[in-house]
Order: sequence, then structure tokens, then C-alpha cells
Amino acid sequence: STFLLWSHMRPSVAFLCMLTLSCVGGYHHYNQAPAAWLHVDEAVGFLPYFALGYAVPFERIQYVVAPVGPLAPMVVVLCWTLLGVPQLMWGEPLPEGSGWYGCCDAGWTFVSVVGQGWHADYQLYFTRRLAKVTLDAVPMLLLVFLVVPRSATPLSWIGPHTLYPY
Repeated sequence: STFLLWSHMRPSVAFLCMLTLSCVGGYHHYNQAPAAWLHVDEAVGFLPYFALGYAVPFERIQYVVAPVGPLAPMVVVLCWTLLGVPQLMWGEPLPEGSGWYGCCDAGWTFVSVVGQGWHADYQLYFTRRLAKVTLDAVPMLLLVFLVVPRSATPLSWIGPHTLYPY
């Protein structure tokens, strides 16, 4: 789909379209026979992550964000520990990227919203996917641009090749 559809759009427009498609597509369960082998639920669920990889201007951000000293990684880890981890551990479960809104850990929340007829909650349930993508993407982008060394350091002689194993 990248070559057939998304490559003909500006990356920012493609990102918004993929994000919208994922948020709207999460309301329906596509992996039902006979088309279950297509794994459309998973493709729609993980689409925002592919969109981020496609649309984030890596070289431009890397040029703007100057290499930082050893204090920045500690600040990033501390902020994530104080702000992000509590939401993931003690907040309501967010929809997994591996399927529609009714699957996995957050499935019971979606089913209860649908079953009790809470129309506003049902219509705004897609915001949980946006929250999940944000809570997943922000630490990764901070890790890539602020924590991972861009050159050889006393602790990592491998420098810019640090991300190769990932």
C-alpha cells in the first residue's frame, strides 16, 4: 500500500490519512472468516506506527537536534518514568495496536461502552488509540534523537550503529 497509495501524497497528508484510517477502522472487526488470513485488524491497528516511520523527517530532526551530553538521556528516562509509566501501569487499559478495539486487554472496556449505550464514549473511543500511539511513540522518538549516541563515546564505541540490532 505504501507504493500504490501513500507515496503519491505528501508525508504529512499520508500520516493524517493513515492515522484516521486506523482510528476509524478500529471500530470494526475485520478478521472474520473467510478473510481472516488477511489480518486486516492487525494492519489497521499498527498503521499509525508505520505512518510515523514513513512521515517523520529523520534527517531534518537529526540536523535540528544537536548532539547532547550525558545529562539529556538521564532527563528523558526520568521524565518517562515519572510521567509515562504511571499512565501505562495504573490508567485504564488502552487499545492494543494488534487489533480492533474489542480485542486484547482493553476489550472489556470497549464492550462495556458498546453494551451500555454510551454514545459519546463510543464515538470518542478512537482517542484511546491516539493516546496509545502517543505513549508508545514519544519515548521512542526521544530515545532515537536524544539518547542514542551519534558518534563514538567512552561507553559505546559503536556510535551511530547502535540502532542496527533493533
